[in-house]
Amino acid sequence: HIPSPKNFTWKLPPQETQLRIPFDDPNYRRQSVYYILVQRTSESASASTFTVKYYTGAFLHALLEGQSEVGSLLENKFAYYKYSVANLITSVTITLTPFSGNPDLFISINDSNKTPSKQAYDYVSSTLGADSITITTQEYHAKNKLCSKFISGCSIYIGVVCSSPQCSYTIQVSRKETTVTKLLDGVMQYGSAAFDSPTNFVVSTEGNSDVVVTVYPKKGSVVLYASAVPRAEYIRNQNPPLPTKEKHQFDSTSLANAHTILIPKSSLDTCGVDCKVYVSVYQTVNNTPASEYMILSATNVIHLADTIPIIDIITEQSYKYYFFDVPCTDCTLSISLTPLSQGDPDIYVNKGRERLPTTSSSNFKASRYRGEFLQISKSDPYFAAGKESIQGCLLYTSPSPRDLSTSRMPSSACKKKK
Repeated sequence: HIPSPKNFTWKLPPQETQLRIPFDDPNYRRQSVYYILVQRTSESASASTFTVKYYTGAFLHALLEGQSEVGSLLENKFAYYKYSVANLITSVTITLTPFSGNPDLFISINDSNKTPSKQAYDYVSSTLGADSITITTQEYHAKNKLCSKFISGCSIYIGVVCSSPQCSYTIQVSRKETTVTKLLDGVMQYGSAAFDSPTNFVVSTEGNSDVVVTVYPKKGSVVLYASAVPRAEYIRNQNPPLPTKEKHQFDSTSLANAHTILIPKSSLDTCGVDCKVYVSVYQTVNNTPASEYMILSATNVIHLADTIPIIDIITEQSYKYYFFDVPCTDCTLSISLTPLSQGDPDIYVNKGRERLPTTSSSNFKASRYRGEFLQISKSDPYFAAGKESIQGCLLYTSPSPRDLSTSRMPSSACKKKK
């Protein structure tokens, strides 16, 4: 049957981007037709945009330029991707941004090896944290004689392996000269920028709220510019009207070690229905190696990356929500909250995906004056019955201040017990 909001077999859990149907599910059918219903939940006037696809473990996941894919793996398991280009006239960059665990990146540009591995690959990046590989046009054609820049069907094969008990990540492909990467709302993204080669992004403006874009330098120094562009203007122009140092509507302010732009809802309303916010990241110092950074755009719930702190602003008696994956079964989870100005933010945490925490309904909380530090471990009485597991859950975290506050909300610091 065709699904409806009240009649369906499977439903995507809140805040998830992937629905998994295991082969041992009682409703799974090996040879069958599956119908998919996509329903908009936002009440905003603008249309919701999305991509949808299905795949099994036997196939390569297709990557689209500038579109991030979310993935998760268990230890020593691989996920495989394929990026196809009609012509390769500019360099291609493959970026892997982890949220938890330590995924590594392997690449093949040879059609005889469509599943690159630790034993067979053309390129590898296995650093702790984000991994990024750039393949130049010259390198590609030197290693793949059958694919000239004038022949269609060129492919890049990508393997991601988890080198820790559990990994979650995003992966994306971009061509710096042409790509405007779409930032997933609330999802951290790794990037790099040279002095004369900024990186460009487009931000979701769906929903009834301000848009906050923050860049966190990892190496070097960067600055942020943004412009809200009406639908008629970006449709009329063949190339997106990207902000520059000389021409932009919003520039960033420095907050601790980060740079933040707040685009108020009033500006988005003035911009009109289907408004797009374009963001450009520039390196500030010439004659230096490319700067590396993490960038985050948020209007709703923020997906925290393990051990990477973020900076946020919250007003009196309001909530900001965060969630994160716990990558281990028997670990101690640490959450800390550091006010950067006057105010008293508190932490409330719920285990699971069913409900957001509040001051009156939470599994765990830390509500001392000023700074907060909360640890959750398997020995906590909440887990005493033995029916609950720390692993595989989402914990929503909300600082709830008693007055205006600017707060640093680090992600979880999961440490295995010795």
